[in-house]
Amino acid sequence: MNDDPSRGTEVDDSFTLLYLLLTIFAWAVSLSEVVLWPTAVLDQSFERALH
Repeated sequence: MNDDPSRGTEVDDSFTLLYLLLTIFAWAVSLSEVVLWPTAVLDQSFERALH
């Protein structure tokens, strides 16, 4: 399979520090969105209850 010219160039899948930092950043952003979403929903429901 290594001699198949239609496969194109080999993919460099080495693990780099940049990849690690971007992964941690993306994980932190996702986690913060999960935490902030219920907070925003509860805040809106409290505002409706007070008015």
